[in-house]
Amino acid sequence: MPVDPARLRAGRIETPASAAEAAQVLKAAAGAGQTVLACGGGCFLDCGTPLHAPDVLLRTTALARTVFHEPKELVVRVQAGMTLAALQSLLATAGQEVPWDFPWPERQTVGGLLARGLAGPRRLGAGMPRDHVLGIEAVLADGSVVRPGGRVVKNVAGYDLTRLFVGSGGRLGILTEATLRVTPLPEDAFAATAAFGSPAAAAGAVAAVLGAGLYPSFVELKGRWGEYTVAAGIEGLRESVAAGREALLGVLRGGGQVTELRGASVRVFLADWTRGPWERPGFVARVSVPRSRLGAVLEAVEGPLVANAGNGVIRVAPGRELAPVEAKDLLGRLHVLAVGLGGWAAQERGCLVGPAAEPGLSAGTRALAERVRLDLDPGGCLGGGRRA
Repeated sequence: MPVDPARLRAGRIETPASAAEAAQVLKAAAGAGQTVLACGGGCFLDCGTPLHAPDVLLRTTALARTVFHEPKELVVRVQAGMTLAALQSLLATAGQEVPWDFPWPERQTVGGLLARGLAGPRRLGAGMPRDHVLGIEAVLADGSVVRPGGRVVKNVAGYDLTRLFVGSGGRLGILTEATLRVTPLPEDAFAATAAFGSPAAAAGAVAAVLGAGLYPSFVELKGRWGEYTVAAGIEGLRESVAAGREALLGVLRGGGQVTELRGASVRVFLADWTRGPWERPGFVARVSVPRSRLGAVLEAVEGPLVANAGNGVIRVAPGRELAPVEAKDLLGRLHVLAVGLGGWAAQERGCLVGPAAEPGLSAGTRALAERVRLDLDPGGCLGGGRRA
């Protein structure tokens, strides 16, 4: 569930309305040795390691303006505090969208979405959020404003800052604007879900959809051992969706309780589906393996889990808080399983910190990540008291 910023008990709350105002806040905080945490709608604020009360909570909700939208160029630039719902509404007037599916779109901000770097079901057909980012504007801990990518190119210390910032969790700088590549709205969309009673049957259905030549926009799976739901969808030209409908149903009818969705109802379904591991508090682990090894993960993990099955990303969410020793044991077993299948595992939300939260991250990679962070935030201002 979204985090209520009030429970963070920050020393003070700042709500800048421009990058210049945000820069003033950060420069003053860094000079005073204070920590700053950026927060939009709070939807994924508790991802990663545990949160602690920051000295300054920087709310981006006043940064919600459209800088420009050029429909013919398929480009839009908005401030980072704009919600996903507002952005989609703006683009829909031109028959366009960003192909992102996230829970709580009325609260989820563009900046928070990019800072967290998570992807919804349609990542299979449309790619990751970072694939749609042409450029950003961000404020560094020292108060300097950088604008890498897009129309103005200015990188710092030789880094590709656009790529670095997406998924950084706000620990390198605070996003204030983003230039995005948009796509035309599909003429039609169709999706279907079906129930399967065993890991082999569920994994087989996923493989069959992926091998049917349908070019699905998403193939998802959720449930626990013996009770799985597989969901798959196609979108695009009306004729191609109609042609693919029967083929998709032909695969999923091998299960039970087939449900069909069409048009706008597919978007509503996806928004609900993505709440999966996030709708209840507690530990969430992410297991990434080649998608051909999905069945082996289902056989080994009793659940509950939610998977971007078409991409081999499985989130294991017990639905409760775990003690550190319990969380470490579960993540360790998941990591051993993932490595044996050619993948890796990491904590995505929970109580673990440092190497325990990312057991597969090598010492060299960890050192490189820390070097980048220190280059951009040598005083440790950003991150809001989040333990490393």
